[in-house]
Amino acid sequence: LNARDPQFEWNNFLGRVTLTFSTFQKAWSERSIEGMRPFMSDSIFATQSYWVDEYKRQRLRNITENARILRVELARASTDAFFDAITVRLFASSFDFTVSDDTNQIVAGNRQRERMYSEYWTFIRGRNAKGPSKTEPVCPRCSAPLNVNMGGSCQYCQAKVTSGDFDWVLSRIEQDEVYAG
Repeated sequence: LNARDPQFEWNNFLGRVTLTFSTFQKAWSERSIEGMRPFMSDSIFATQSYWVDEYKRQRLRNITENARILRVELARASTDAFFDAITVRLFASSFDFTVSDDTNQIVAGNRQRERMYSEYWTFIRGRNAKGPSKTEPVCPRCSAPLNVNMGGSCQYCQAKVTSGDFDWVLSRIEQDEVYAG
């Protein structure tokens, strides 16, 4: 990756991971799939949309309060004919609980005790994409404020920013117990 893109910097990539993580946690807790869209490939966005809709159907809201990354480790880096992929193991912590819409009572989890966990997050970027990752919420093509439609295209320049053609997007989340490398 560094040979093909000398501007790639691990610390800058970690900034992109952190931006994606914090945006995802906020959007998840608010059941706002629109907030997640700019940072996710189509397939993972469809999966997360399903789960948000399922929580809504059951009149529940899963909240991850005070979510923060404690440590990030490189798990795997690969490339194929179309994409570069980096999988990181995120060690994180949050208050994780589920609230009933009807009673506003906690029905699962704990609001008093933080839960430590780790997950494997895979990010992809088109092989032709080059340069440092965006670490602020702006379009990676036109640098306008990041505002995408549900199809993943920038409202300003119409570029499909969720394709990975311009910057790293989250394409997979795997739990510790299922990650196979």
